This record gives sequence, structure tokens and C-alpha cells, in this order.
Amino acid sequence: MRATDSLALPKVLLVQDGLWALFKPAGMPVHPVGGDAAVQDLVSWAVASASAPPELAPIHRLDLGTSGLVLMSPDPALRARL
Repeated sequence: MRATDSLALPKVLLVQDGLWALFKPAGMPVHPVGGDAAVQDLVSWAVASASAPPELAPIHRLDLGTSGLVLMSPDPALRARL
């Protein structure tokens, strides 16, 4: 395994006070894309693999080709404040 291989996987970095911070690898969409269940997105991954609540939604997005930190919350009021 190369050092960069671990960057290709999404990760939960922090869960605190209703705020979720996740690492999004390049090439993974933030949210479901056009009903294509074959494309794994970060929100669906978090709900299925990281025990995130089904109401989890992004506060912002990153482009498909960009990797980095994505903030999410299941709380609509928190998302609106941020």
C-alpha cells in the first residue's frame, strides 16, 4: 500500500454537537447523483458505513475532482446557521 492509497477512502474525522466533519476523496460526489445507485456518494457512505443519521446533509459541497473536508449535519437549523 502506498501512503496516498489511504487518501482514496472517505473518513469521519469528527462528530461533535450535531456537526459531522468528513474527508471526501477526489472522484466521490458529496450527495447522490441522478439516482444512480452504482455511484457511491459521501452522504450515502456516511449513513451506510459510519452510522450517521439518515437526515445527514451537507452544509457545503466540494467539486467531484476535489478532495478535502466536508461539513454535514442532520440538524436543518444548524445547517442554516452555518
